[in-house]
Amino acid sequence: MDEKKLQKFAVDYLSRYDSSKKNLSDVIKRKIFRFNISGKEKARLINLIDNIISNLEKNNLINDQRYCNSKITLLSIKGKSKNFIFNYLL
Repeated sequence: MDEKKLQKFAVDYLSRYDSSKKNLSDVIKRKIFRFNISGKEKARLINLIDNIISNLEKNNLINDQRYCNSKITLLSIKGKSKNFIFNYLL
């Protein structure tokens, strides 16, 4: 497993779901822990997550502000209150 495969996984995930940086990081970590590899290799891959996310940010594939705005719009259309939306985004 290398950084390119993790980056491809992240791009594939983002093509299906809109996500925040924190959520994408958690999804990648869960993917790494499912691999049958040594602990050192898992630690090395986890250290690469920040690089992957910064590359995706640089290429404008992930943007927390855009994610926030889309969630606010979606939840307000569904009739959710301001407090509900605020707590959801926290």
